[in-house]
Amino acid sequence: MVFGFFFKNSDPKKKSGNYTPLNRNLRQVILSTLGNRGLPAMPANAQKAFAIATNPNSDLKDLQEVIESDEALSSRILKISNSVYYDRGKGSKNVAEALTIIGLAEAKTFLSSTYLNQFFSQSYGVRALLWHHDVAVGILAKWLAEIFQLKNSELFFLAGLMHDVGKIILHMRLGADYEKIFERAGTVGFLKAETDVFPFDHTEVGVMIAEEWRFGEELKSAIQNHHKQNLDFFSIESITQLADLTAHALGLGHPRGFFGLQEQAKKQLESFQTILDKNFESLSHYLKEASQHYADLYDLYN
Repeated sequence: MVFGFFFKNSDPKKKSGNYTPLNRNLRQVILSTLGNRGLPAMPANAQKAFAIATNPNSDLKDLQEVIESDEALSSRILKISNSVYYDRGKGSKNVAEALTIIGLAEAKTFLSSTYLNQFFSQSYGVRALLWHHDVAVGILAKWLAEIFQLKNSELFFLAGLMHDVGKIILHMRLGADYEKIFERAGTVGFLKAETDVFPFDHTEVGVMIAEEWRFGEELKSAIQNHHKQNLDFFSIESITQLADLTAHALGLGHPRGFFGLQEQAKKQLESFQTILDKNFESLSHYLKEASQHYADLYDLYN
């Protein structure tokens, strides 16, 4: 299934990202490192969810059809709509009522995260921490897109959710070997910890899976470039970077002892201070608001 068509119409107020396809030699090196199982195939239910989530022309009826075909997902959507966060004093009795309460953009994010959570997450350990961070970045990226009035905020959620997919693929295939890298990243950061061991980093693995799963160029660019400097602030890459740094500064998805990475992220956030000052009293105020927004929503995605 091809998702690129949907991203062409998304227009999230940005210059087109500088996504660069991986060269053949690097692809071979990554595949050799990942071993015989190589890259995983995207689950069929996640394909369907992504097709709807990235289509600007999809509507609540499209979502309703997919959700009602999955009993577990139907129960989850009803539970979310009747939660304290969404409850309007009238309990939802069916999926149609639940979707009306939740709204189209939020429902798209819940649909995608539910199916990807089933595929990527674990209930404990490094994978659980990686997914925790990814969900947090998705929540924060969507929140930031809404604050800065960028169109199609659900696409920013997907960029945040998938920005570190390369880390999860590396852990899925390398297990304990990647866990050693993960531990060191708490001190030196992920890029250095990875490139000290491999001739590539998680962004390149992430782009490779994004190419394999035929994501649109904006999403591939966010995965590839969210650690780059001098990005256009209102681009999907820059918002993903800001959300990522915010989640690290708050320690979201960190085990104990990740103080070095947390402090590094706080320092890097200073480069966004000028634009943040237009919406928040201070950087500390921004982090407080971000933490509260994350806390309000995280359990709904988990």
